[in-house]
Amino acid sequence: MLANLVFSPFAIPRPPLGIALLKSYVEKNSNFQVKCVDLNTICYNALEDDIRKKGNIEMSDQDRETFLKAVDVFRNKNGSFFNQAVYDWAGSVFIESFNKLKRLFSGECRKALCGKGKVPWFVQQYVALLLSNKPDVVGFSIMFPDQIYCSLLIAYILKAANKNIKIILSCYLTATQKSRKSVR
Repeated sequence: MLANLVFSPFAIPRPPLGIALLKSYVEKNSNFQVKCVDLNTICYNALEDDIRKKGNIEMSDQDRETFLKAVDVFRNKNGSFFNQAVYDWAGSVFIESFNKLKRLFSGECRKALCGKGKVPWFVQQYVALLLSNKPDVVGFSIMFPDQIYCSLLIAYILKAANKNIKIILSCYLTATQKSRKSVR
């Protein structure tokens, strides 16, 4: 049997250790083969590519140029990754830019789930990726509120594409995140 474990888009950039640990446990204690899919990193890279190509994401030329300079610092394209002042500047630009994109696309996913908008351009690509190895189970690791709508939309489309697929949503929200979510 096959399972895909997914770290969902719109989380703070970090290695998806949770799904890696689950993979190890599940493969040791069951007959499942597990594939870990870091959709969060795939999403970051897709958004960067789209911004570079001037594709689906609308940005002013100045915002695009500033964002791409910041990304280039993290990719060490200009050799300034280890310059603390440049790194700090790039980090603040990246976080501010990504927070805007995260709010935009989380809202787009929410609208699509409610039938009030179209599915964002990248979601179908993620669904195709998750179905490509014909899994029996797809499990989503959701650690932050910003991951919920995209995860639910992907899960909904996966289930529509294959009614026999089992979907698991694992949500870990701290008390602070829960109270913040209820205040919004």
